[in-house]
Parts: sequence; structure tokens; C-alpha cells
Amino acid sequence: MINTHFDIAVIGAGPGGYATALRAASLGKSVVLIDSRQTPGGVCVHEGCIPSRALIHVTQLKRRFLAASLCGLHGNHLEINPQELLAYQQETVASMVTNLASLLSARGVTYIQAEAALVDSHTVCLLPVDTVKQPIHEGVEAAGDSALDTETSITADDVVLAMGSRTNVIPTLPISHQGVLSSTDALNLSYTPESAIIVGTGDVGLEFASIWSDLGVHVTLIERGPRILKSSTRRISATLLRTLRKNGVTVLTNISIDDVTEQTDSVQLSYTDSHNNQQTLTAQVLLSATGRRPNTDFGWIQALGIQCTETHRISTDPYGRTSVDHIWAVGDITEGKQVAHRAYAQGIVIAEGIAGLSTTPVNNMTVPLVTFGLAENSSVGLTAEEARLDTSLCEVIETSYPLTGNACVAMEHDTTGIITIVSARSRDTDSDPYIVGVQMAGPGVTDFTAEAQELIGNHISVHEASQLIHPHPTISEAFGEALLLADGRPLHAR
Repeated sequence: MINTHFDIAVIGAGPGGYATALRAASLGKSVVLIDSRQTPGGVCVHEGCIPSRALIHVTQLKRRFLAASLCGLHGNHLEINPQELLAYQQETVASMVTNLASLLSARGVTYIQAEAALVDSHTVCLLPVDTVKQPIHEGVEAAGDSALDTETSITADDVVLAMGSRTNVIPTLPISHQGVLSSTDALNLSYTPESAIIVGTGDVGLEFASIWSDLGVHVTLIERGPRILKSSTRRISATLLRTLRKNGVTVLTNISIDDVTEQTDSVQLSYTDSHNNQQTLTAQVLLSATGRRPNTDFGWIQALGIQCTETHRISTDPYGRTSVDHIWAVGDITEGKQVAHRAYAQGIVIAEGIAGLSTTPVNNMTVPLVTFGLAENSSVGLTAEEARLDTSLCEVIETSYPLTGNACVAMEHDTTGIITIVSARSRDTDSDPYIVGVQMAGPGVTDFTAEAQELIGNHISVHEASQLIHPHPTISEAFGEALLLADGRPLHAR
């Protein structure tokens, strides 16, 4: 039997939802976690961060294997079996799902597979999932304490909304799940396409460009705007562009999509180029990587008076409270960077807030944005342009250090990369220049993103940061070199 009342009901079992549940349970709260999937983890675990990173891990191994001959290592020809690669990816996800389900159970969290709708701020209506979903990965048992077969209701003192997001579909690019793919379709391919068109150059588009190009696929990357990864700086975009082209990826910018036509074994994209000329491209598959939209189009959100923003995300205060008492919101359905690690932090804040603890809101400025693969990059804090628009700052300086002189980067046979440090003074105090932003592109830069975040979040001065010693030889020592350069004391820099 399912309990009918809980301290906290969480709708959505992605990173934000399950983080809220885990922290609240550890604080002694009775928690129910509700999701339409049979297993927890949401998009991130099932069809996002984890499976894509597994594929990138494999393709990076292949790239290193192929580069081994340059180091004097010679062996047999390397081949990747698509079915075995898919199995490896699914096994990785299955392991994560099993561990997460076990952790939730150990904390006493009740997991229910159901569709959820709020009746009021304390009542959740649970509906059976239309088509009972089988475990996505073979060998993984359903995590639910009960998969409902009839409609029921539960009550809770507080309700946390964590419904996540879904693939954004644009009218000129309908997803057929055959020739025109979503990112989920692309992850589940049991074959390696000969050629692929990718529309969109955010993290999803760039990571699939990396995966497929490393697998020998001829990739054409389409950007509707003037540059790739528009969330970053022009310098980072230019660096990534060089890396992608060096590795055989064709990149087209300022493209207007006119039409998409699917054949039995190919997709044709008709577009207008930057010179207003009509062009066509043909590939075996086309991936739509045009961003994500929040799952907030439920009638009960409006009916309950839960306020939303112009981008259809739920409005919250810094602690996750919505406009309705006892209803909270976390993750992709709220304004801010749409990344799993932000949702984790938000979930902890919400759980502690409900428990009555003194807690610190998430500092959105220090939430990192990262991309893996060929186009590896990381961004924390403000860009120089953003810092100059901040009226609380003055004397903004942007310092860039190339990775070309780093020994470990050279060992990777990769000479493309850059680290940019953005520093500024506080306009209201007589402070030394401190670090307000870091943007990086190149092999291994995501591994020391946390250091950049700590320096920015703790308002460490450039001089203090430059005195930190980085181990040699590592790629991370390039960050130390960039800090020395920003402090006006360059070592291995001109």
C-alpha cells in the first residue's frame, strides 16, 4: 500500500528532483518521488549527460589510439562495433540507474511511477502511465514502490516541481525519429551513419559532432547565427571552430533552413546561405539539436496561479519558492542555466529550506557551462563584455593565454586551446582586481573548472590566485600560467 500523506512530494525524478528527495530524506522528511519512468534519473541519466559522456569516452580512446603511431606505438587496425558500443553505453546508464535507485531506497524515499497533476498546493493526483514503460536498459528492474493501475491521490505538506525539459522542435525541422533524429534517437542508433547533418551548435550539437566525426562520420554542422556556441565568447567560438574543422567537421554559419525532405535512406536539407543563395545538403541522418523547452505546459500550473516567465519557466525566488505557498520549483523549469549540476545545488537548497535550515541560494554566476569532446570548453562567471555592462565593476581586463606551450597538450598532439581570465575592480570599494570570469577551450580544461568556480565565487584577487602552485607537468598548470599573466608576472608567456 502507498502512503497517502508525505512531508514532501517531488514531481520529476531528474537531477533536481532526486537531489531534493535525497537531501530531504537525509533531514528526516518523508518523501515521495513521482515520475512517468520506471526508473529515476530523468533525461540526464537516461538519454543525456551520462550516455553521451560514455560515447565521448570511447571516441576519445579511439582518437588516442590513432595518434599512438605518432608516439612510436604501432598495432592492428582499430574498429568500433556499433552494437557493442551501444551495449557499453546502455550498461553505463544501467549501472547509474541501479545505484541511484538503491540510494533512494536506502534513504527511505518512496518512488512511484505515475503521471502527476496538482489539484491544490497540498494534493497530487496520480494517474497510471498510458503505456507501462518497460525498463529502458536490460537487467535493470523497475525502481517504483508501485506502478499505478488506477487513479489515486496523495497529500503533502510541500510539493516540489521538477518536471525538466524536452527537445525543442522548430517548424521547419520536424522530428520523424527515422531520418530526422532527436538527441535520444541519435544515442540509441545501432549503426554508425556514413554522413550526418547536425542543426544547432550548443553543447548537444557540438558533442554529437565530436562523437560522430571520431567514428568516421562525415559531419556538417549547421548554425543559424553568425558563430557556434553563441553562449560563449567570440574567441572561444573561433578556437572551437578551428578544432572542429581541423578534425574534418564542415561548419556552416548564418544559415536559414527552408525545407527538409526524407528519402528511404537519406535526408535532404534545403537552406539559404549567408550570401542569400539557395543550397542543398544530403546526408544519411539529420540531428535536430536546437535546444530544449521546459515541461510547463500543464493546465494545472495556470489553474493554480503559479506564475511563469515570458520563456514559460516557473518564477521562483532565490530559494526555489514559487508564487504559491508550499509549492517549489527546481531545474530546467526555472530560469537560469539548464544544467544538471545547477539542479543538484538547487535541490539541496530547497530541501534545506523546507526543513527550516538556514541555507544559501545558488549563485547563478558561478554555475559552470561545459562541453565535452573535440569542442571541449568551459565557462564560469562573466565574460569581459558582461563585466563591462555590470555597473558594480570597473577596470575590466581580459587576459588570454594560449595552450600551445603546454607540454601535456603537446603530448595529446593538439595545439589548439585558450584560457581567458576576466578580472575587474569593485566600483564601491578600494579592492584589488579580482577574478570575475573564466572561459576556456582545449583538451582537459573541464577538469579544472571547479578551481575557476571557487576563485570567482570567493572573490579571490588576481594576485592571490596567481600565487597558487599547479603541479607540473599537467594541463591544469596552464591555468596557473594564465593567472600569472593576468597578474602581470608572466612565466611561460610572452
